[in-house]
Amino acid sequence: MRPRAAALLVALLLVAGALGLVLGREPEGGRLSLLETGPTSFDASIVSFDGVRIEATVYRPAGADASRPVPVVLHGHGWSGSRTTDGAGIVGRLWMEGFGVVSIDARGHGASGGVATVQHRDHEVQDSRRVLDWVHDNLDWVRREPASGVPKDVVAGAVGASYGGGFQLMLASHDARLDAIAPEIAWSDLNAALAPNGVPKSVWSDVLIGQAHARGTRFDPRIEQWHARRSSRTSTRPKRARTSRTRRRASTPSARRRSSCRA
Repeated sequence: MRPRAAALLVALLLVAGALGLVLGREPEGGRLSLLETGPTSFDASIVSFDGVRIEATVYRPAGADASRPVPVVLHGHGWSGSRTTDGAGIVGRLWMEGFGVVSIDARGHGASGGVATVQHRDHEVQDSRRVLDWVHDNLDWVRREPASGVPKDVVAGAVGASYGGGFQLMLASHDARLDAIAPEIAWSDLNAALAPNGVPKSVWSDVLIGQAHARGTRFDPRIEQWHARRSSRTSTRPKRARTSRTRRRASTPSARRRSSCRA
């Protein structure tokens, strides 16, 4: 993630009041140093709405506990990628800055079950909502927002690029619990992104499908069928256009004069 996007996410969470307990309030019994309990991480398996298991790695920052809760950031990976398990990149930076992080293997990716349907509201969005439910029910060191009136509300943000940006936009559209998002190179309309004005970006879609096969991503067969249909249209349209143009050029007076001169 670019520094500007990370800074924006932090600023938005500050606006939401997310760091009020992280930096400003002492727990009962006296001051708790952030060095007293070091940062930890662990893997979690979260059962989604349809029984599919969504695998995640949870990062608990130093000093976070029920008396000193912190905001949490959901992290999404790119298409055909997988979650961050080694605390690298933006995940590690947020973790070391005092945020909880849950890095998720999207449906059909990495160690998660199911098949990818490209952030569909009935599948991946529901998975992400179950992750937020799980965070509320199992991580007592994540700050709650009981006054919001939203069930199982927590102070939560999200980061990620491409497919990991799309998950943020879709989740924020269907769940009020996200307080801040920082999507990068995501899409607003997937059909328009991959086939603007009905013209497929065939090379780009070839790369995406090829990467998915090479990395073992499991995706809905309808995605490959869509790709095949789009590719076949792309391969036939230029040929018809060239043939039509060639015929038109051959029938012009200048083309006929050139032909008679060569004879």
